[in-house]
Amino acid sequence: MIKVSCCIPGKLPPEAGFVATSQYETLLFGYQYLTSIGFDTVETSVGFVLDLTDAERAKLCADRAAGRFELCVCNCLLPSKYSIITDEAGWNALFDYLEDAFAKLSELGVSTVVFGSGRARSTPEYRDVAECDAIRTDYLMRCNALCEQYGITMVLEPLHSGETNWVNTIPAGAEVVRRLNLPHIRLLADGFHMAKEGEDPSVLRKVSDILSHAHFAEVTHRHAPYTYDEDYENRFFSTLKEIGYDGIVTCECGFRSFHEDAMNAAKRMKEILQ
Repeated sequence: MIKVSCCIPGKLPPEAGFVATSQYETLLFGYQYLTSIGFDTVETSVGFVLDLTDAERAKLCADRAAGRFELCVCNCLLPSKYSIITDEAGWNALFDYLEDAFAKLSELGVSTVVFGSGRARSTPEYRDVAECDAIRTDYLMRCNALCEQYGITMVLEPLHSGETNWVNTIPAGAEVVRRLNLPHIRLLADGFHMAKEGEDPSVLRKVSDILSHAHFAEVTHRHAPYTYDEDYENRFFSTLKEIGYDGIVTCECGFRSFHEDAMNAAKRMKEILQ
């Protein structure tokens, strides 16, 4: 069954009934609040997890063991200071960061990490495209080894052309995933980026075998599903169900009124997906 998820906001709304005073409380209370209004699970950024102290991470591990917390997916793998297209020193720093990140994500039971990071993966103007493609292939192969070590799947997220110049569409992402054929590198479908690139949801029918995660935000304002035009949302979610997708779909978006829009989005998504 498809699970409906939402990214934990940096600041919880008043309707949540409490004020978080630490990263730990934001994650714990954010999970409890979002699941109380209809979501099955939550998503947050890798950076949010890495900002936890060792003591906070240990407490979340205990909360997870007691059934009070779950975090299956993290996005925004690479912060802006890192680039895949870099020199040897930058490459070594990048993988020191990734080794630390994967270890800490694994502790919390994270099973999927999103490789969006449009700026970090882009081809710089002064670099040869083929050379950069070879570097990106090496990067994905090394990430696959980390995934194997820590029991995590990395999903490649096609981003619209305003955010990156490498892998902008579902077919482009599928070509990379299939060509490399790495067991822990799969594909993500983001309805917002698809709509920005003029892709019809029907393209998902050709990638059902490699699709492991999904995001959505409506294209006009990048707000929650079902806050504006519902046509694309309905076709995107219906296609996921049609192809037998059984992973997580996360609302990765902004909100007008967080409580009302998030609750409505969870309800409408479940009506179509489950």
